[in-house]
Formats: sequence, structure tokens, C-alpha cells
Amino acid sequence: MDKNDQSKILAVIEFTPLKDLTQTERDKINSVTSFLYKTKQFVNSVSSSSRSWGGYMWVIGWRKSSTAFELIGRYLNQDAINLAPDVYEAVMKLSEGISDILGNMFHKLSDVAFKDTQTLMLKNHIPGFASLEFDAPLNKNDCSPNLTFTTSGFFNPPHVDSKDISEFAFVLFVPININDGTLVSESDDYSVTGGDFVFPYYNCGIDFSEEVGIVKMVWRAKEVRHCTLPSIDTPFHTRMGMSLQINQKL
Repeated sequence: MDKNDQSKILAVIEFTPLKDLTQTERDKINSVTSFLYKTKQFVNSVSSSSRSWGGYMWVIGWRKSSTAFELIGRYLNQDAINLAPDVYEAVMKLSEGISDILGNMFHKLSDVAFKDTQTLMLKNHIPGFASLEFDAPLNKNDCSPNLTFTTSGFFNPPHVDSKDISEFAFVLFVPININDGTLVSESDDYSVTGGDFVFPYYNCGIDFSEEVGIVKMVWRAKEVRHCTLPSIDTPFHTRMGMSLQINQKL
């Protein structure tokens, strides 16, 4: 809650230990993280120092295009796509299912925030990140034009997402295997340290050290200052974070 307004909720956070995940939940999370692992070869990592101080960040979906006479474009590495067009097509065919899984997680965690975000997309004719055509109609769980994800000890400076046009953002943190992006198992020696997600002004945040599991959160990203602290990966494991929100740049 906002310490200056006790009636205002700033974040809703849900932690699920690995041991409490159902097989269906594991399968869905694996689908998401494995998909994102495969997309890395077809998108360029974000190099802006204002967004990343270390580790890697990628974005898939729609953005305002830097190409002349093209208003809307996708975050793509065209050279990589040209080298493996069949692989790219096969991967992108999975995106609709991934969007559905993540949107459903967002919807279940905060129905109000999800509906507000989707209404904003409908009103402004914003495509879902899984749409391969800009004017494709939204699916029932579409809630963002792009999906940002991070790995490899990613950390960044304290900031607010002031250029967001959505009030809320959804984020999912997952412990994964470095070699293929799959969710770690209970028998794995997962020992990634650090990487807390914090709200400096409120002296609180998400401490991932208590138990290995997944974390879902909906929060006021454009209003509340936040950052990810440095983490130390192991040779076999890292933490993947992914977020859905609507930015002015799409």
C-alpha cells in the first residue's frame, strides 16, 4: 500500500514455491520460458544504459518504427531471420499461445488492472505482442503490444516507467536453466543469489533467497520507483524476468 494513502494498493505479489506448482502450471511456465529462450536469436538486446546496467534485456512485439514511412515495426534482427527463416516462423507460431498464458496469469492476479490495460489497447487500436499483423484483432488475453524479458544477472537503476500509458504492469520471475531456458526442477542445485526487485522509496521489495519458486506481480510501474539489484548466476542457472506493459513508444 501507499504509505501516504492507505487505501491505494501499489502492488499485488504472489509467490509460489516450486514444490507447490502443479504439472499443468509447470508445463505452461516451461512453454513461456523456452519460447523466450528461442526468440533471443531473432531480436537485438537492449543496450540503453538508462534501462540496463548489466545482464541482458530483450523485447519482442511491436514498437514505433525507425524506418522511413513506416509507423509501426517489430523488434527484430532481420539478418538473423534471413539466416534461419524456417526456424523463425516455427518459433513465432508459438507466440499466440504464450500471450494467452501470460495474459491469463495477469487476469487472475488482478482482474481490474488487466481489464484497464486491455481497454486501453482496444481504445487506441494497439496490437497484441503475438499479432503478426498490426491490424489483427485482439485475443481475449492480449494485454500488451510487447514483452520485455531479462536474464544473465540483469540489473538497472532506480526509475519509474514514466513513458508508460498503462497504469499497471505485470511481471513474472522464473528460475531457469541457462542451456535451454526451462524451469528448474526441485532436484536442481539452484543457487543464484541476489537480484532482488526493490521499491527504494518504500524500503521493501521481493527477496528471492527465501525459497526457490516463481513470483508474479502487478504494480504501478509508471508511479512507483523500482529497480532490480545485481545478482550472481551459476554456470547452470539464471533468473528470467518478463514484463507486460504499454509504453508510449509501443
